[in-house]
Amino acid sequence: MDMKKFLLAVVVAYVLLITTTYFIHGVWLGAFYRNYMDSWRPLEQQAAKAWILLAGRLLYTVMFAWVYLRGLEQKSWIGQGIRYGGVVWLLVSVPDILSTYVLFRVPYRLALLWMSIALMQTVMMGLVVAYFLRPAAPPVEAGADARKA
Repeated sequence: MDMKKFLLAVVVAYVLLITTTYFIHGVWLGAFYRNYMDSWRPLEQQAAKAWILLAGRLLYTVMFAWVYLRGLEQKSWIGQGIRYGGVVWLLVSVPDILSTYVLFRVPYRLALLWMSIALMQTVMMGLVVAYFLRPAAPPVEAGADARKA
């Protein structure tokens, strides 16, 4: 495993995840969430525990990239990234969101929106990880171009 490529994949995927999560949930859906404040911790408690969320997302991203490497095939990185993101979405996001829907008083449409958002995020992360961890092109033999001519 090329540790530099692995760490770069993790950093870029983590920044993507944190940035999209902030804009989707903090900005775009923030006003909507205010209608359900009785379902969440108070904002000051959320802020005090934000480091836990960030650490959990980092662990998720590291494991996301590590598991990807274990199943890497000599196929198109684009197809692998999309497929991997979709599989992780089904394995992690969908069950988690369904559990959250059952435990918290939120409309089912919000749960469906969360699933759609999570699918986009995991597929984008899959593409990022697949891009950075794609196998290097095999070296070209000396004189290979001359033989083709």
